[in-house]
Amino acid sequence: MQSSLLAEATNTLIEQGIDVVTEHQDCPKPVIEAAARGGIMTVGYHADAHSVAPDAWVTGAYWTWGPTMADLVIQAVMGTYKPNHLRLGIDGGVVDLAPSAPMFPTRCSRKCSM
Repeated sequence: MQSSLLAEATNTLIEQGIDVVTEHQDCPKPVIEAAARGGIMTVGYHADAHSVAPDAWVTGAYWTWGPTMADLVIQAVMGTYKPNHLRLGIDGGVVDLAPSAPMFPTRCSRKCSM
């Protein structure tokens, strides 16, 4: 989707009175920037984008597949890989939470990351 359409959709939602948006696509920056300009908060998904608009960022789940993929490649090269269904999350080291906006008390940020 074009960046301008993402920003336009976000602006339309802001005009309707919403106060938090999230995005689930490959181009979160226009949504986050529009949220910041519109004075609302955003919750991210798939990537840590808190640097785009730190004061409008609540938090976001992001994926760090590197170590898992490296392990799978090593298994394949060594001939020990066995196909299976991977369901990995925070406990598996694949999902984490991005930093919270500075306005959130540290105790809230700590609870979210537990």
